[in-house]
Amino acid sequence: MWSRVIDPRRWPTALQVGASLIIALLMSGVVVNLGTRFYGSHEAFDAAHHRAMPWLLVWRLLLYAALAWGWFTRFRPRLMKTLDERGEAGQNGQRQIRRVEWTLVVALVVIEGSNLLSWSQT
Repeated sequence: MWSRVIDPRRWPTALQVGASLIIALLMSGVVVNLGTRFYGSHEAFDAAHHRAMPWLLVWRLLLYAALAWGWFTRFRPRLMKTLDERGEAGQNGQRQIRRVEWTLVVALVVIEGSNLLSWSQT
């Protein structure tokens, strides 16, 4: 199973990624539509969303912590071990993995910082 995750030839195609993004967009539209119907208006739904923002932040931070725990305790050691066995090409792969990890951390800090700034302005 892990060889499928590690092997780039078995990664999803651009069509699959695009379809997943479209499905996610449609699902978010369904959530907003249901929330608007449940609360009666878009303004009421927006107010409820603002009241729930601290709890949503806690949820996201717990989710990030769970994903980081899974990555650093289960997936990353196996991936690094596999890359160690590949010699020089594996060392390049390890540098790329670290670069992706730091890019993800920076992206999450920027996204959550932006969320906190917009939350403090409301």
